[in-house]
Formats: sequence, C-alpha cells, structure tokens
Amino acid sequence: PVRRDGEWQPEQPTREIDAWLCYAANKSGYTDGQLVFSEIDRLGDIWRARGDYYDAIIDSGTTKETMRDCLAAGFAELTLDNGMIKPMRDDRREVPGYSFAADDITEDLEMSFQAQRPDDYDGIDVEYHDGTVWKNLPIECRAPGDLGQRIQKLKLPYITNATQAYRIGMRRRMEQKYRRWGYAWGAHM
Repeated sequence: PVRRDGEWQPEQPTREIDAWLCYAANKSGYTDGQLVFSEIDRLGDIWRARGDYYDAIIDSGTTKETMRDCLAAGFAELTLDNGMIKPMRDDRREVPGYSFAADDITEDLEMSFQAQRPDDYDGIDVEYHDGTVWKNLPIECRAPGDLGQRIQKLKLPYITNATQAYRIGMRRRMEQKYRRWGYAWGAHM
C-alpha cells in the first residue's frame, strides 16, 4: 500500500521510500499509531518530487538495517521519538522541531570546532547498481580543491540511478568538508 494525501491507497507496485518504510514497520509489529505520518508523508512528497527511490533486493539483514538503508536513499535517518518511528531528514525547516530556552538548559553550552586534518578524506567514490546496464558502477564525488588522494568508498546497492548516487555521495562529501561545529548542553531530561 502507498499513501497519498494522508490516506492509505490500494496495494500497487512501488519503489517509494515511504511505502517501504511503513511496510517494513508494519511487518515488524509497529502499528500505524506508532508511525509519525505527518513527517513520513511530508518526506514522501519530497522524495517523489526529487525522484528518490529505494531499489533493493533484500537477502539478509534486520528490519532496522533495511529501514535505515531505505531512509538513507532519501537523505534521512531512522529515529525513535517516544516509541514512535519518525524519519529525520537534514533539510531546511521554517519551524524548529525542538527549542531550548535558558530555563531548560541545566549545564553550560559547549561549542567545539574540529579543524581539517591532513588524514581527512578528500573525496568519495560511490558504487551503485546501475539500473540500465545492471552492473555496479563507480561515481567520483569531489568538492572544489579535492585532490582525491584519500578516498572514502561508499557502497549503495539499493540505488539504481546515477543522479541519486551522485547526490548522496556529494552530500556526504560536503558534510565531511564543511560540518565542523558541534554543540552540547545538559537539559532536565
């Protein structure tokens, strides 16, 4: 079954990420009441508009691993929020999901910065399974200034589209290169 406009539709062949997530969750014992459909439906609309799909032949692995892989195909991660499955995608938000006021913070805010080191990666090679020639093919993902001397290998057997594989590789590369600040604090819970 797939979801459209917040409603379940009849079963149909699909490659959609959100459909697989809900199917896997239901088969592993989660009920619809334990899925955060507001976020799943929002992300499903984004994935369909972008052409992001989950194309996998699942031979082994846990349900959690397959749900993690299907969400990775759409730049999202599996999270549990008070026992509810809620996918989280690193994207622009108009309204923050959680905010902390000074009254909520019980320990000082700590900021950390990690500078680039000589042994950091300077490129990613993505291997995906091309849906046209049915072979594993590599794609080089390099940021401006990368020499490609220390490469991280990333295998995406559940991706069959070169554009989607390149997007995932470049997003990971930009995180490696530019995500340098970290924040930590204590709260009541």
